Amino acid sequence: MTSNERTKEAWNAALGTMLLVAAFVIVLLEMVGSSPNAQMNVLAVLLAITGSGLRLEAAVTRR
Repeated sequence: MTSNERTKEAWNAALGTMLLVAAFVIVLLEMVGSSPNAQMNVLAVLLAITGSGLRLEAAVTRR
């Protein structure tokens, strides 16, 4: 595995983690807020799916 591939793998894993954290924060803010917003829930789901996909790709690439 080249250095460039390792860098891309690390970047995908880090970005995936950030997206998962962002989704979690959105869900927490929605729970605390007084009026739930369906658009924010959709955004949280999209961020979670994308983050999980990036982390999965980094894990598969590692093998």
